[in-house]
Amino acid sequence: FNWSKLIFFPETAHITWSPGSRISKLLGKYFSFANLSFIYMIWTYMIVGIIGSGGREHAICQKIYHSRRTKKIYCFPGNGGTAEIAENINITSDNIVKLKKFILKKKIDLVVVGPEQPLVDGIVDDLIKSNIKVFGPSKIASQLEGSKIFTKNICKKYNIPTANFGVFEKKEDAINFFESSLFSKISNLDVGML
Repeated sequence: FNWSKLIFFPETAHITWSPGSRISKLLGKYFSFANLSFIYMIWTYMIVGIIGSGGREHAICQKIYHSRRTKKIYCFPGNGGTAEIAENINITSDNIVKLKKFILKKKIDLVVVGPEQPLVDGIVDDLIKSNIKVFGPSKIASQLEGSKIFTKNICKKYNIPTANFGVFEKKEDAINFFESSLFSKISNLDVGML
């Protein structure tokens, strides 16, 4: 008996197929263990970890706290606001070994990374290598925030509108360019106008 005939799936839907799984044989080509584990994850209560200690992480924590699917929240290291709705753990993002050990020990289902610096340093890539589910851009994608030069060159390459810019190694070249420019930025995180 083919169970897939009992379930309607529009032909436009595309879900990956794992031919070796028994479930895919029972339910047809539209299901796999990966799909079912994702559905299971959505409908079960989750333990969530949030990396960061700022206002952004507090706002993320607040929203996750109000989800009916949240079982527990850990914040690394968190702040006074997160302490009211989550458990702050005194582990910073630069101690990746201790952080991974805690995440695995407490069986945290999803980790959310807030601050730019750990993202730029590649924390998402490190966590994925340890089979930890994480929400955040990879090290390469984080360069859009971490390097003004990288971002400006991407904009130029793909004709994305952006202000005129220049990249200089010599002071004289920069001074000549600045005579026609209104402001400048250094290509680092957390650096504003000069």
